[in-house]
Amino acid sequence: VSGPDGIPQNGMYIGKIPMGALAGRSGDSGEELLVGSKSTIVAKKAGVLQLGFAMQQNWSNYQFPGEYKVKVRVVPAD
Repeated sequence: VSGPDGIPQNGMYIGKIPMGALAGRSGDSGEELLVGSKSTIVAKKAGVLQLGFAMQQNWSNYQFPGEYKVKVRVVPAD
């Protein structure tokens, strides 16, 4: 069982994001960040917000039932 903050005892994705956590990045080449259950993130460059689950590549064939509901608020830069 996992929540949006992940389960650190199951390992870390890219060495810094707990497995099962909600992760995100801006654009295809943006830095991957822990979004978790609550975050304020300032994008360093324009791009599509991508969200996903942090997991090892070899876990991608497994089925993990459930969902995370996400609310996003965008505040344009001045």
